[in-house]
Amino acid sequence: MVQHSGITGDRDAMTENSRTAAVIKGQISKFSGIISRELPKPKQRLVREMIYGIQAAKDIKLSNITRSLNEPLALIKTEDRLSRNLDDRDFTDEINKEICRLASRKVLDDMVIAIDGGITEENAQEVVSAGADALIAGTAFFKAADPAQTAAKIRAMTR
Repeated sequence: MVQHSGITGDRDAMTENSRTAAVIKGQISKFSGIISRELPKPKQRLVREMIYGIQAAKDIKLSNITRSLNEPLALIKTEDRLSRNLDDRDFTDEINKEICRLASRKVLDDMVIAIDGGITEENAQEVVSAGADALIAGTAFFKAADPAQTAAKIRAMTR
């Protein structure tokens, strides 16, 4: 009778984990490519890395996202690159539009589409026109000089 060490089992588990990680990374890459298709290549890469990093780190803190990317660079260089790409332009509208477009094919009539994030007086009507049934506009209200007036404007634009 031949005795096997636990090493083979550990190696098989590691191989299976590596395969699972590769599948998940591929799915994230495909999804991020779809929702960021209108963005320049560097922004597409940023979206892909941020989605993967948030998922892998189970955190939204940039330093933890950076660690999860496991790049062969000093962490500070990767964090600086991500930070620079996040800082120069807001692309929330483009991503929200693509998510609404994707969801519109999958949503049944009895489902409600609620969009949370990036809702402003300037884009509320467009988001509703793209298919949203409900808007969650917390920041728009908290940053407004007159939150009640901002809420009334957004409500009027979306009816």
